[in-house]
Amino acid sequence: MKPVKFSEEAEEVLETIIAVTPSIVRATWKERISTHAQSKAALEGRKAISRDDILKSAKEVMPSGFGPLFLKMMSPEKFKELSKSGVEGYRAAARRWVKINVKVNTAGKKTITRRSEKPYILSICGSPRKGGNTDLLVKKINEGAELAGARCETIYLHNKKIGYCIGCRKCREEGSRIEDFCVIKDDMTEIYKKLCEADGIVIGYPIYTARESAQTATFWDRLDCWSNAYNRERFGGRKPGILVMSWAWFEPDTYMDQMEGMLMLMSLRNIEPVAAVTASGCRGTAHGRGVVVQDEKGMNKVFNVGKKLAQIIKS
Repeated sequence: MKPVKFSEEAEEVLETIIAVTPSIVRATWKERISTHAQSKAALEGRKAISRDDILKSAKEVMPSGFGPLFLKMMSPEKFKELSKSGVEGYRAAARRWVKINVKVNTAGKKTITRRSEKPYILSICGSPRKGGNTDLLVKKINEGAELAGARCETIYLHNKKIGYCIGCRKCREEGSRIEDFCVIKDDMTEIYKKLCEADGIVIGYPIYTARESAQTATFWDRLDCWSNAYNRERFGGRKPGILVMSWAWFEPDTYMDQMEGMLMLMSLRNIEPVAAVTASGCRGTAHGRGVVVQDEKGMNKVFNVGKKLAQIIKS
């Protein structure tokens, strides 16, 4: 494949993008962006790579959390308007900030069917803010599930004493049978038991610094003991679940890579994601707690997803 030339503007914006990355990985990111732009331009039969080509390629290959940076480069005025802080800036925005997206897929791996008349759905909320956006989304799922006949319970990780995984590997020793699931004795012991009892599981958390909240991360680390055969047996088989995420930036795809990683983690822990709920534009600290309710249509979709989860368990 014959190399396609870069315009001066393309080379300039590429260097600008690369400059914001840690120096230790700059060469790697430069090569990835350049290769992507080269391949696309060659396939389209173009003779030169433009500034916009580089921006599009960078957005394709770099973590989705870089979205605000690309908007700032491509449309500085729009970025300035949408980045206004405080209630005044929020109200002055031309478009509604909050946007709820719901992806549903019930064609995944087969989950257990207990045919319970009143299925038990356990929600794990990794947000420290009761009444916040994540909490309201989880509650709306529960409302839908309860209408469909489910019994719902929410555990707020922030209110629990959960120690860090210490990497002792006791749970991974061959033939290990730890009756309390983990050698660490704290509130996770009861959570393990509830996870085993649950027919369906909801995992919800806000995005902090381009990743899950600390409470959520600690919870997942402690689920490493699910690698233990005895613990997996007690878990009872593959269970349907829903992932819920919320973040401040307005673009609905800003943290899709984080969502995809968490969906994979759920799957590895024998939770089959039947739906993923994401809410963008939830700038709670600037605009008040629980602004997610502004997207009424989106909240209705979330409610219906909760109903669907209960129906899947009962079917």
